[in-house]
Amino acid sequence: MKMLIMVIVFITSNITFILFALSVIFALISIKLKNKYSDKAAVMDIIISWYLFFYIGVHHLFSAVMLIFFGHTAAEFAGWPFSPFANEVGFANLSYAIMGFIAFKASRPFQSAVLMIVAFFLLGAFCGHLYQIIVAHNFTSGNFGLYFWCDLIFPFINFIFIYLRYKFESDKNKNLTGKDRLFSER
Repeated sequence: MKMLIMVIVFITSNITFILFALSVIFALISIKLKNKYSDKAAVMDIIISWYLFFYIGVHHLFSAVMLIFFGHTAAEFAGWPFSPFANEVGFANLSYAIMGFIAFKASRPFQSAVLMIVAFFLLGAFCGHLYQIIVAHNFTSGNFGLYFWCDLIFPFINFIFIYLRYKFESDKNKNLTGKDRLFSER
């Protein structure tokens, strides 16, 4: 039983990196199965789709469950007093999760919009953690630990994905003409 608790604590404490790793693993498997090595735009589509499913969808669903149903525990982990706003942030996370799941198979513009929305949410969360560090000297692992750095790093990953997708798609479309270019978008 003690081992099971340790595994659960490890998974929940590292959920961000675990889900990011799963998105990479599933993307690599999909790329291999579809033999899409040479088409950079198709590779980006696959990577972004799995990232949206795992990192945006599953990760924000986990956050929503924690904030909505275990708000006191989540607040204690962050070193903050419990507030009813945890519930509201939980429902915001639920909306990001739903968008991530829908975006998994959606159009490129919709996927890019989801990446952008979540990036700005995470940057706002980063600023909130930074404020708590400066004003309240809150250096708990839930405020200054993994989530602090992920809230800074992952928005830039989102922006890089958006940039690369359009760069590779643009490069691919340079060789197309007229009607072929029009129908190359999915």
